[in-house]
Amino acid sequence: MRGGMVRRAIRSTPVQRMLEDFRHMPMLGRWAAGGATCLGIIGAVTGLVVGLFAYPLTAPFAMLELGLPSTIFGGAIGLITALTVMAMRRIWRRDRHLMCEAGSTLTRRKPDSSRAS
Repeated sequence: MRGGMVRRAIRSTPVQRMLEDFRHMPMLGRWAAGGATCLGIIGAVTGLVVGLFAYPLTAPFAMLELGLPSTIFGGAIGLITALTVMAMRRIWRRDRHLMCEAGSTLTRRKPDSSRAS
């Protein structure tokens, strides 16, 4: 057991540690960070390409001009998506619980009043 732990620690890279931390984040933060990262990278690359074609000396500023707003937008989209998923899961769980309760009342026999007297 200990040998496996040592091997895992040796193979652990900063990226693997970052992904491990990402997995342990709450759902809202994980989805917001994922959306911000994805759209931020897309916006930064788009800004770089546009900046290189427009005027190469200002390409880093074009990356910021397009990357920063797209990062904020991606985080907001990720947060809204996570909230929607959480709400849908809660509704699904509630409906499933109600269906189980309804099923248990249908199968339960009610006492017959004519036999009681």
